[in-house]
Amino acid sequence: MAEGIVKLLEANKTTELCELADELPFEEIKQNFKSRCLHASGDPCDLLRAIFKGSPCHNPSGLERHVGMFVFAVELLEDDSMHPKTSSDLIGVLLMETDGYAAPTLAELADLFVDRIKAGEIKTGRSLELFPKIMSCIAVCSTVPLAPVSCGTMDGSEYKSHVLNKLCAAKWHADSVIHLANMFRDVPMSLEELKFVIEKIMRLLKEVDLRELPALVYQLLLLSVKGHKRLVLEGVSQFFHAMDQQCREEESSERESVGTICVNELRHTEGNVILHIVFAIKQDQDRGREFLKYLKSCQVQANDCMLAPFNVALALSISRIQRFGEQILDSLKSAIIANFRDSDRYRTSKWVQENVAPPVDVEQQILQTVENSKCGWDHVSQGMVQLGFLLMDSFGPKHGNVSESAVTVWLSPSQRACSLGATILLETFKSQEFVRAEILEQTLNRIVTRATSPSSHYIDLLTGAVGSCPQFLIDSLSKVREIFDYLSFLPVPTAWGLLRAIEPLLKVNLSLRDSLMLVLRKSLFSRQLEARKIAVMGYLLVLEKFKILGTVLPSSQPLSQSLHLSQVEVDVHSRPDSAGNEALCLEILGNLRRCFSQQCEVRQVLYDRLFNVLRLNSQLGGSVLDLLYCQFEKYFEPGDDVLPPVKLAPCVSGCGSEIILVEPLAHLVSCLQLCVVRRDDQASEEEHGGFEDMETVDECKKALASLTKRILRCELEDFELVIHDVLYCSYCGCS
Repeated sequence: MAEGIVKLLEANKTTELCELADELPFEEIKQNFKSRCLHASGDPCDLLRAIFKGSPCHNPSGLERHVGMFVFAVELLEDDSMHPKTSSDLIGVLLMETDGYAAPTLAELADLFVDRIKAGEIKTGRSLELFPKIMSCIAVCSTVPLAPVSCGTMDGSEYKSHVLNKLCAAKWHADSVIHLANMFRDVPMSLEELKFVIEKIMRLLKEVDLRELPALVYQLLLLSVKGHKRLVLEGVSQFFHAMDQQCREEESSERESVGTICVNELRHTEGNVILHIVFAIKQDQDRGREFLKYLKSCQVQANDCMLAPFNVALALSISRIQRFGEQILDSLKSAIIANFRDSDRYRTSKWVQENVAPPVDVEQQILQTVENSKCGWDHVSQGMVQLGFLLMDSFGPKHGNVSESAVTVWLSPSQRACSLGATILLETFKSQEFVRAEILEQTLNRIVTRATSPSSHYIDLLTGAVGSCPQFLIDSLSKVREIFDYLSFLPVPTAWGLLRAIEPLLKVNLSLRDSLMLVLRKSLFSRQLEARKIAVMGYLLVLEKFKILGTVLPSSQPLSQSLHLSQVEVDVHSRPDSAGNEALCLEILGNLRRCFSQQCEVRQVLYDRLFNVLRLNSQLGGSVLDLLYCQFEKYFEPGDDVLPPVKLAPCVSGCGSEIILVEPLAHLVSCLQLCVVRRDDQASEEEHGGFEDMETVDECKKALASLTKRILRCELEDFELVIHDVLYCSYCGCS
């Protein structure tokens, strides 16, 4: 019977088609149509066109059958077993029929869709493709009759608003939210109606499964093309901020994530949502401008959401877009320092503590973002690096060098911001392998290029990087060697910090140590005083760290005799190579002898740090004592009756009215005395009666004792100084 209807349609026999459609039972037509749709027993579109053709809308029975088939087709479109090609063809047929419906029929169909959405009968979302067309047709109608109970009429656009209001007031099932969001993209709406719809979808975010949230956010971004871009961005940001807070509360209460939120799944969802938003901003940069306005408004209102982990991650991802990078990073920097200043006021003011809520812990939130980025947020890590360096560059120390011993209980807001930047970079360096090269390169560049300003914070960062990932530094030796070329041109504190930072690498890589030795040897013969001081400090650092085990060669052995450095390999995982370390140390001590012919400042560096070498590398005690005692003998008068006991003339030189100190004798005597005491204590602790250099120790003790006794008997005249000369020099301003 259905084949006869299709043939009449093909033959264009409208009268016979109408008569046959009236004769056939409607249920039989529906079953035949369902079989064609779901079981491919024929072309359902041909049968549907034939029924529509044989059911004229001006005839009450025909209109009833026409609408009935339309409704039945809508129901079948939500069946999962229907082939996509079949459903697409059916939707095309139904869309064409929609244009011919009168206003009452359109209103009836609109109410039908609202009822189906309320009942949760939207499964595949295919039927919703018809709803925008129905709403468009209603909007252009001059009048739309209301339900028979009201017996009134309404303007088409007003009725469309009425349907939207009724739809948004209804409860939506979570499974149909994405389909509905996609549907509203094609529904004609005013800005007010669009805002109403977006707010409705935003309220349903918490009811949607985490795995479906990225798709829903993507639909919201597409929907916001019509307007209210900021509303969408703000709503998504606040939603995930609330999710993060809930997650932290559950972790603090030690709940199991199975019953509520799976943390890993949430992080992956957030990462996908961020990617969708960044992609949307690249397509429409108006969204980027709206996001900037949102950040600034949060900053003005002191909104906690601005520096929430998700919001920071989103901002840093957007900062990779060149047009918005600088503005976003500046906004984040300003918000961070403002929060630290508020925290400082809150800590120091009792009135503020009693009347204002405590500020949020920005450090915890930012570092939480770093922790979250471990879940594959590569697009966030690049922005993290930029933010970290921006904080360090902006709030690092500006003048002078902070003493290592200067420890303050409370850091200033600028110090906290600089420390936060360093922590961000270090934690990112540990967790994200692909940004390590960039962090290392930028850190080394700043140490070299910012020589006029303090760089202790960059050196601390380098120290942390070496300690956390030494193997990566070993794989990047070319960059480390390159900085050695600038070592002698750096300020002494910067060079000393750099040497201490890379010191662990010297123990595990022979070629790097050899490179440093060559640079230090060259610096020792430099014309620049600072370069010589750096060379001495570098040599002493190596002496401290490369310890000798067992018995050292006698102190009488020439210090210039040593093994070639490249013949020795140091392995930190096994017993250190004592022979190789011994050769290295003796060669360095031989080079340090040259300091005794250089400026006073160079000798003073040697004397001030040489005791620490003996303390940390006790087997060098004999050689160190021999080195110091030989120098001391140049200025010591051996006779017990000779006054003064030291020769002061070689210690100074004069050039006109200027007097130059050549030998810092006080530092030499102090260093010698400390080394003798230390060596004597070590000898008393030995089980076999001391060291081979005890003879030198005894000579030093006798000389120091003689020096002490005779210096106590000295008068100014013994130094060829009288009171009149001292007063005259003081009056003339001479030293």
